[in-house]
Amino acid sequence: MKWFGSGKTRKTSEVGVFGLGMESELDQKILLAQATRGERIEKFLSEANNEGRKEFWDALLQLNKTLLRYAVESERLLVFIDNNVIQDILKRESREKTIHGSRFHALLALLMLAEQYYHFDLFACITPSVFYEASWRGKRPLAQVHEELVDVMAEIGLSAHPIGFRSIEELTQSFKRIRTDEREIRKALDRIKALSWENEFASRHGVGIRIPASLAEELCPVVKLQYFDPWVVKLLLMHVILKRMYAENAENPAARKLMPDPQEKQFAILKAKGNDEVEGLADIELLSYCDLSEQTVNQSPQIIMALTFDKGLRSALRMRSASRRQATGRGGSEDAENAGKRVAFMLYHSTKRTAKANRRTEEYIQDLQGFLKLYEKYLPKEVADA
Repeated sequence: MKWFGSGKTRKTSEVGVFGLGMESELDQKILLAQATRGERIEKFLSEANNEGRKEFWDALLQLNKTLLRYAVESERLLVFIDNNVIQDILKRESREKTIHGSRFHALLALLMLAEQYYHFDLFACITPSVFYEASWRGKRPLAQVHEELVDVMAEIGLSAHPIGFRSIEELTQSFKRIRTDEREIRKALDRIKALSWENEFASRHGVGIRIPASLAEELCPVVKLQYFDPWVVKLLLMHVILKRMYAENAENPAARKLMPDPQEKQFAILKAKGNDEVEGLADIELLSYCDLSEQTVNQSPQIIMALTFDKGLRSALRMRSASRRQATGRGGSEDAENAGKRVAFMLYHSTKRTAKANRRTEEYIQDLQGFLKLYEKYLPKEVADA
């Protein structure tokens, strides 16, 4: 058995490969899954009750909304798979929690839309932290988990690509660093929980109030990390602190107005679990990789999106999904004329880029309407009227 990503690659016509009989069993399974998405969706919708159909449409429309935010930047996307997606695929036949089946078929519908209507190129990617969660923190044999993940991706018509490792040995080393970071993050969460966050939020200048986020940043525990992005971990810990500040400062409505509503899901990702574990580790990595604002401002040569059903992660990514470009004109010794040319050039191309993005969005809407016609008899009224 080969580790995914370790086999040879080839660039050929899909039709040519099919005609020459060069497909592997895995290739055949992936292609069959792609070819039968439509009939599987039809079967599910025809048999589902109203609740199951509602779960399906809610999940699909949320996934599609996320997809199109990234597709405006590129129609060739690296899709980082969250562990909750993997679990929905594995548990799609569950009778106790039928939402797994609803979300699994919504996932099939999204991929059908993306590849057969929008004609996007999608590449499913598995990161070490997602692998870590799927393997029960390394307690399951990695070869078994590998085979399971390859099969899971093939089930929805995608091939799996490793990100951040090339062998079991490298993955094992990543697991050690992840586990070390998990313990450190858990210590920080426990410390935050143990402290009192009641505060007067007095301004250092004697006027007004101290912005709670700046105080949360100042008092956030320092976490020494080996694997995860320190900036993202600090951001998520600050959110935990702000939630506790909100809960413990009911008598300070002025300060509360400057804090996020604890009912909102944005950045509500890290949670203590068990004795020394942390829930949301894979979300840290996905948030690090899939920040669209960061990718566009840095002119990334590839666009990475997260495929997730996690509301907290999805909300956080949406807050970081603005397309950003920058051009500066500094004063002083810089030639003002050249600075002006750069800014004018940037503004011109920004206008053209926006116009093109709007045209593509209109095309996606038309494609979506064509897809919805296939299943219009199962559409809820609010979706049909939208």
